[in-house]
Amino acid sequence: MTQQEEIQKLVDKVKEFEKNEKTDLSSGEDLSVAIMNLISIEEHLFFTGSKTGNKEYLDILLQIRDMRKELLKKYPDISKFRSDFKLTDAMFEDLIAFGEKKGVPRDSAGLAVSSELIKVQLTALLARDLWNTDAYWQVINDINPFYIKAMESLKNDTFERMKIAEK
Repeated sequence: MTQQEEIQKLVDKVKEFEKNEKTDLSSGEDLSVAIMNLISIEEHLFFTGSKTGNKEYLDILLQIRDMRKELLKKYPDISKFRSDFKLTDAMFEDLIAFGEKKGVPRDSAGLAVSSELIKVQLTALLARDLWNTDAYWQVINDINPFYIKAMESLKNDTFERMKIAEK
């Protein structure tokens, strides 16, 4: 089956689903997973492409799926991803250039302050997209000062010294 036929099959399924109008997000799937899936970029591209008839949205969708497959081959689990993945300056610059092409002006002062935080946030979002919300937190907590302090407190017996440790 060609990619175009696969896309058409998916479009037909969506149209059939719309006709039935019977939805129960709690059956067979966790509601939080359903919500995450509904707001993901893939669904947005698919539905926008279907609604507008613009094939470019579906082409981008297929590119994203191919990228995801490649990333999952290279990083089969969150541990490998956390240890080996790096959102490079070149990748970040490509994203900024993309935004500029779409009319979002570069904020050099803001980027000077926030670029490292944005890179970690993007990496965490990528981890969530590849795996789940737990993967997101595994990445983002590396810069979360509250999490870092809590882990330090657990490791250095702070709670025992304060006599508030649970026994």
